[in-house]
Amino acid sequence: MRLLCTLENEQEAIQLSQYLNENHIANNLEMNINRDWGSDAYGTNISTIWVIEEDQFEQAEQLFQQFQANPPPRPSLTTAIIDPLQNLVTEEEAKEQPVLITTRKSLITVYLLIFCALLYFIGELTSPKLPSFLPSLPLTPLVTSPINSLLMFDWPQTYELISEFAHQYGIDSLQSYQELPLTAKALLQEIQQTPFWQGLYDRIIEINASVNPSLLFNAPLFEKIQHGEVWRLFSPILLHADILHLLFNMLWLYVLGKQIEEKAGPIKYVLLILIAAGLSNTAQYLMTGPNFLGFSGVLCAMLTFIWIRQRKAPWEGYQLQRSTFLFILIFIFGMFALQSLAFGLEVYTKHSVGVSIANTAHITGLIIGLILGNLPTFARQS
Repeated sequence: MRLLCTLENEQEAIQLSQYLNENHIANNLEMNINRDWGSDAYGTNISTIWVIEEDQFEQAEQLFQQFQANPPPRPSLTTAIIDPLQNLVTEEEAKEQPVLITTRKSLITVYLLIFCALLYFIGELTSPKLPSFLPSLPLTPLVTSPINSLLMFDWPQTYELISEFAHQYGIDSLQSYQELPLTAKALLQEIQQTPFWQGLYDRIIEINASVNPSLLFNAPLFEKIQHGEVWRLFSPILLHADILHLLFNMLWLYVLGKQIEEKAGPIKYVLLILIAAGLSNTAQYLMTGPNFLGFSGVLCAMLTFIWIRQRKAPWEGYQLQRSTFLFILIFIFGMFALQSLAFGLEVYTKHSVGVSIANTAHITGLIIGLILGNLPTFARQS
């Protein structure tokens, strides 16, 4: 199946589809709304006509040129079109039949939007409050909701021990360490002696600070995944840190994901998401540890995937303006430059800058999208 043309006039597209049918050219008419924010035509209706049989494409091009040179008069309002693959119906038959235009649904994208929003609001409603006393312990297990703790990439044993201490003794009890019972002190000692993976980023900084490297790389990796919780490879993409993070990612998921689902089909779409999520999440975990959330790594893969398909197979009909692509790319690499600058400052000045961006997932996602976009496996579904 090859793309013959893209038209903004719906009536003209319907007439062209009829004209091709009359000349025995099997075709598929799709009508959608332009969702590319960078396009001047955003929000307008776009009609695409696809020629089903490859050997009929040249004839279809000739008929299209004839149609443009001498378009037929517009039909009356009572004229209706059924399926472009069917023969043209009479006016009397059309009155009795509903108007059907071939288009693929994007249900998976919609379900993802709803599910991510639900998880975010459940997490917000069930998150513990930040303790008034901030101990010299990792804060993640003290402020993370139960649902997030089940879906983050890892939830190491250290986090479980801290949660147990907070539940039994309360974090405020640490203000009077000498008054703690022996069991509480023993639990604190176990917490301090239980290593957990915090990522290569912190390890490099600590090595530069002359910390013994043998103490930095003895932390176990993939603790929960090794115990069978394999969903954690993918589930961090469903979680978001705040409402702006959620809205930004979901808007771009709708713009990019909807196109891929409709053109590649639901199975290939889900496969692309799983591959991009698993690899970008794993790369981010190895670099910074388990404390990361968001769909952005997969969105970066979708971005470069569409960019490659536009150049490799323009007839598939992906819509992404060059200006939009460059804007997002500049933003991603701008954040990468900011993170690199912060890393350099931490290494050479030994002061924490506090920049926390999942840039490893972003860059990994971009590379994954480039690779998948070049594979024939992910070509448009006929």
